[in-house]
Amino acid sequence: MMQGLFVNPIKGFIILVYFVIYQQLENNLLQPLIYGHSVRLHPLAVFLAVLVGGELLGILGALLAIPVAEMIRILIVEYFATRARIQGGTIHSTDESAPVAQVTADATGSR
Repeated sequence: MMQGLFVNPIKGFIILVYFVIYQQLENNLLQPLIYGHSVRLHPLAVFLAVLVGGELLGILGALLAIPVAEMIRILIVEYFATRARIQGGTIHSTDESAPVAQVTADATGSR
């Protein structure tokens, strides 16, 4: 790319702008969507987890944020499944796509 700046500065600048925009779109839109789908978290939850993890522990925190957020989601679902089992409600597994609100409603018996 540096050679492009010396040969034709306008084309080099256009390529530089293209790569900066592409990188921002990939990091802020595509990556949370893909990670959210693979770990069954909402993309906003993935984005917030990465922001919080990055703020707390830097790069290592940002890398560990998504698995930690998924573990927290699984713990919440398991907690409410246990409550539902005790109270005789509908039990959802962690593999189901039932939202946490539905699991909570089933566990507390409210509809």
